[in-house]
Amino acid sequence: MNILILNNFWRYPGTERWDFELVCYEELICHDTHQVTYIVNRRGRTAITAHPDSCKVYEVEDFNDSTRLAEITAQVVAEQGPMDRVIAFSENLLLPAARLREAFAIPGPDMAETLLARDKMQMKQYMHAAGVKAPRFLAVLPGSITPQVASFVREVGLPVILKPADGASSIGVSRVTSLAQLETLLGALPEGDWQLEEFIAGDIYHIDGLVDAQGELLFSTSCRYINTCLDFSFDSPLGGVMVMPGCALEDKLVAFARRCLSALGFNRCAFHLEVFLDKDEEPVFLEVGARVAGADVPYMIEHTTGVNLFKHWVDLILHDRTELTPEHRGVGAWLMFGLPEQLPQQVNGVTEFVGKIPSVYRQHLPQVGSELIKEGGYCALQSGRFLFSSPCATQLAKDVEQVLQEFHIDLQTLEG
Repeated sequence: MNILILNNFWRYPGTERWDFELVCYEELICHDTHQVTYIVNRRGRTAITAHPDSCKVYEVEDFNDSTRLAEITAQVVAEQGPMDRVIAFSENLLLPAARLREAFAIPGPDMAETLLARDKMQMKQYMHAAGVKAPRFLAVLPGSITPQVASFVREVGLPVILKPADGASSIGVSRVTSLAQLETLLGALPEGDWQLEEFIAGDIYHIDGLVDAQGELLFSTSCRYINTCLDFSFDSPLGGVMVMPGCALEDKLVAFARRCLSALGFNRCAFHLEVFLDKDEEPVFLEVGARVAGADVPYMIEHTTGVNLFKHWVDLILHDRTELTPEHRGVGAWLMFGLPEQLPQQVNGVTEFVGKIPSVYRQHLPQVGSELIKEGGYCALQSGRFLFSSPCATQLAKDVEQVLQEFHIDLQTLEG
């Protein structure tokens, strides 16, 4: 096959950082059998470890420059023949990949299918049409409170959630508790597609897995979020604790996931689904991505089940099938503590847990004496990142709570 890969993931081979170590392209795709071309940005070049003779690599400044992407692809097609597949794992590269598929008649998800996995209003429309419980919502524009907006707020009550329709990682999301706050936020919104969403009280869970060529669920794991992505943006830790496989709660979540994925018609892909459990302990759809989860979710899954979601996603893309043999290696958790708002700062001390708590098998901490600077994304140098694994769910929960209580980083603000 003639395969084009768009990559903006970075890697740090030979270091303690495990960021995107599961995305080893030369292990996922045989470069001797297939003709592989990469389009990368500067950061993404670090992940290309295949021998230079086995592939071609083109670098771009901006993946949103659709003209440049099309020029490179046209050049590759002229030299190598038509493309058979385009692969993009990053949430931010799904739409550029879809544009290239449409422009060059390449099999795979087109713009309409991809937008359905990005546009949160479309998702909820499909859920409502399929009878799947989901929050009520309203499209809004920058400006002021209109009669329609005021009516929506009266109907669903405060608080409400203001969010971009195609956002990720809770960027641009606000929890609105008053009409005065809403008026201020609407007046300051940048241009784009925005929505108001009904606030649903309850715990949030993420369900991650794979669907086959017929849209059937192949594999999944379920986790309860520790706080939320929105909380993380306001200095709370963020993480997830796996639900014990085979328990009644997991059965309920998996059954709900099947309904959501069927409503959207997902197939041949990984997925990351987020749902609420409301006051009646019933699942409510939040949002879903047709991709592998971010943060440390895929590493927790691989450690506890032996399943590399990226590998099986590639198999589905290339061959419409994959062979899965999950193992039960206990339950896992992931946990991260974010960076302080004021940077740069020097690290004078940080709490370690590997060797202290048996279930903590991996940690990523800044070095004492180093300078903390801002890095983008969850897979980045945070104040602390921890991975857990235990045969006992009760012990795992206690260990996670211990880290939440005892973690501390001692920082010194740097002048200038």
